Formats: sequence, C-alpha cells, structure tokens
Amino acid sequence: VADGGAAGTVTITSVATVWQRTGERWADVPCTFSTARPARAGSPPLLADDVVASRRKTDVERSRVTVAAREQAVVTAGLDRGERQVAEMPGVDDGGEPLSFQAKAPVTIPSDGRPVRAELGTVTLACEVARVVFAERSPVAHVRATATLAAPYPLLAGPVRVARGGAVVGRATLGFVARGEPFELGFGPDDGVRVRRVVTEERDTTAIVGTQRLRRTVRLYLGSLSDEPRVVRVTERVPVSEIDDVTIQVVDAGGFAFAGRDGIGHREVRLAPRATERLALELELRAGSRVVLPF
Repeated sequence: VADGGAAGTVTITSVATVWQRTGERWADVPCTFSTARPARAGSPPLLADDVVASRRKTDVERSRVTVAAREQAVVTAGLDRGERQVAEMPGVDDGGEPLSFQAKAPVTIPSDGRPVRAELGTVTLACEVARVVFAERSPVAHVRATATLAAPYPLLAGPVRVARGGAVVGRATLGFVARGEPFELGFGPDDGVRVRRVVTEERDTTAIVGTQRLRRTVRLYLGSLSDEPRVVRVTERVPVSEIDDVTIQVVDAGGFAFAGRDGIGHREVRLAPRATERLALELELRAGSRVVLPF
C-alpha cells in the first residue's frame, strides 16, 4: 500500500454463484447470469392514512425551548470526491435495467445443491490510496482506496472479500456502482497508526440574563509505530444548529478545514517515524435561558 494520497491500483474480480439439484451433473456448461426477475409480478404499494393533528401549546411549553440532538447521515448521490467520467449518474428509475453477465469459462455444476462460484470478469483500476482516521468511531487508521469504474459493465451490490498484499484482510459491502462512477473500498486498519480522542467541556451561565455557554475541546493524540513516515487524513465533526436560539461557533479549528454546512472537517497530518502529533479543536455553544439543552 502506498503512502497517503499516493496513486495505486485495485483489482476487482466479479463472481456469481450457481447451484442445481436436477439429478444430473452438468459438466463444462457455459453460464449466463441475469438480474431480471420475470417471476416477480409488479404491484403498487399499499397506501395508508397519514393523520396530522394540532393542539395548543401548554404554558410550560411556551415558556421554554426544548432542543433535541440527533445523528444525521449526510446522503449524497455517489461520492463527494473522485473523478466522474459521465455527466449524470443513474438514479432509482433507470438503475433497475436488467443486466446479463457471461461466465469467463465453462462451469461444472454437480447436482447436490451446493453453490459453485463462476468468475465473470476482472478489472484493474487506478486508485488513490489514503489512510483515514475517524477518531470518534475507531482508535486506528484505515486504508481506503478511491477509484473510478472504467469497465464495460457495472458492479452489482453485494459482499466483497478484501485482500491487501496477497492476504485477505476482511469482508466489506459494496453498493451498486455504475460505469464511470467513483467509489471507495476499505482495506482494513493500518497497525502502524494509533489515535486517542479526549473530549472536555466547560459550562457556565451568565448572571441575570441566564445565557448558557458550553465550551467543548476535542484533543486528538496521533502516534506512529512504524519506522516509515505516514500521512493520515483526519476527520472530525462539530454539531450544527438548526434554530436561532442556539448558536455554535468554532473558536479554534486546529487546522481542520470545514467545507459546507454539515459540520465535517478534514485535516492531513504527516507523522514522522515513531513520532506523535497532538491536534486540538475547540467550539463554543451559546443558548438562551429558556432553552433546554440535550447534553
């Protein structure tokens, strides 16, 4: 695996599974696989009533603003990085076209009901290899490859067995990838990088007016256990307010670049051999006296 941000290659082999129990052994038969389901009849969805009711707020509800915190995934069509070779990606409607795949070689299928794997094709793609750190989720760095599918056929959604350097490093799941679309694959953790995340908070309330202030500091400690330099891409997030009664401001970004309004920040860090780096991110939350915070 090359260093962070370097060019590399990824080889993808697509296989299909077939089985039969007809009482006959099929020896060296050519196989064609299709995603069409002619036996499944199309039917409209069942409709149900969606009842909306209203009521007057109570005196307690009018005197305070109760804030709820929620986790929300940022959903995009495809990746927000990588090079796209086509102007428009297939959507839900045009992504359901039946596809046919031809096995590369004849397959022998015994009549025992056991699955037999048939190779459909292999493609080698240029990719960008990076070591990524999501310290809030995992204390290690993970190797990620981003590539653009330059193949005459799309990749169907399903499980993936991932190998790196000739050794299997785990299993992953890949969604539907159209031709010309960028996609990513994870190749397991990098044992040469460790990370520790510490969060501290300070709270106070302004006298008389009752303004609440929460100051949160996130500290990251990155360590290299390797004799070679490492480049890692660190991702952190900050909460985003959707109401005027609560304001959130990044006091010290600590070198993180925040693009957009989703509160996701990135920073690249170069780790020297057997060295450590310390990162700090500081934010401040302010809310009125009648706001009930969820944390």
